[in-house]
Amino acid sequence: MIVTINQDGDTPTRHEPCAIGTLTYLYDRSRDSRAGGAPGQDFIAFDGGEDWLAFALCDGVSQSFYGDIAARYLGEHLVAWLAADHNPEFFSAALNAALATWTPDASALVAAKPIPESLPPMVRDALERKRTNGSEAMFVCGRVDHRLGLLFLGWMGDMRLTLWDEQQQPIDLPDPVWETRERWSTRLGAKNGTAHSAVLPLSGIGRILAYSDGVGSDAQTLHHLPVDEWNDLAAHRRTLPTSDDLSIFALTFTPLTLSDPLPAPILSQPEPDEPALRWTAIPAAGWYRLAFERDGRRLRTLDTSAAQATSAILPTELLVEGAIICRVQALAMGHAAGLWSDPIPVYRSEQMLMSSPPSPTPPPSRPTLVVSGYRPLTSGDFQTSAISLVAALLAVALAVGYIALTTR
Repeated sequence: MIVTINQDGDTPTRHEPCAIGTLTYLYDRSRDSRAGGAPGQDFIAFDGGEDWLAFALCDGVSQSFYGDIAARYLGEHLVAWLAADHNPEFFSAALNAALATWTPDASALVAAKPIPESLPPMVRDALERKRTNGSEAMFVCGRVDHRLGLLFLGWMGDMRLTLWDEQQQPIDLPDPVWETRERWSTRLGAKNGTAHSAVLPLSGIGRILAYSDGVGSDAQTLHHLPVDEWNDLAAHRRTLPTSDDLSIFALTFTPLTLSDPLPAPILSQPEPDEPALRWTAIPAAGWYRLAFERDGRRLRTLDTSAAQATSAILPTELLVEGAIICRVQALAMGHAAGLWSDPIPVYRSEQMLMSSPPSPTPPPSRPTLVVSGYRPLTSGDFQTSAISLVAALLAVALAVGYIALTTR
């Protein structure tokens, strides 16, 4: 099951057990994104089994057509691709081939994105020009394969991936290159170069740490920062003029000491014609995770942002022909993964389509939930960029007026 961390909200530091160790991650949007209610352009996804784990951390390029689109698409596809076995000898060539293979579908998503009519014409024109060049993202990704005793890594861009041994001493990557101009494009695939990769023996590696450029000048601090201080680092970065989306992902091969799994909630759909799910509260829960599947294929996950959340609105894009199978589990740091609820099917109805919002934004009485997926963009998504563009145009107009006055 590919787990995706929400882009439209902020996820404080969480520890999550996996079969091969412990995951720790944080997702914190920039100050401007928070103020404008805009999604972050970083993206975190992971999946795993008894002897393997795949992960991806992506950073959308803000100068492209909404980099969060490329980050989300690329992150989910990288993890799905890394979930399969790979031949170490051909890993580099296979990675670059996969990056090229995904461009048609990703380009179709970019082409299908509606631009709100409420935006000023100049903003709409600017966005349409960006659309022609596609959406872009940088990434780091990896597969831990205990069966082969190998670590597969790939990256493009100026994000960072660092390795540490059991004594917390750094391990050098072979030929590390971190170039901002290198990235993946929905239109071109690998851009300004090819993806870098490495296949290393797992023996001796104790920790993998990946993070986006939102860490900025605090990168060296992060390398040795206790994970219980990550939230403080994020809060500090948010106060700076250079505030940017910040995402951190770490895997240690030391398992957590865990309490028993939390019990399964009871999931229900209170009204057959309403796209709403509700579940019973689990007292010790720190958050809840819903999973959706169709025809035996897991589609995506959705995490709540608060322990008290016990309801969710199904995203419109899931409401297609046929049943969506839904489950929910309660999660908490220090506990083994919670038991999944019994599955329930949700069927589409015309009333449901009319009552479901165009994006996964519940009414005020329900907790705000975010889902990975390709929802229609709303005017809120464009608010920050629109304000920035209008402000820049106003500054240019004032400068031109000043020059005209002073030259008379």
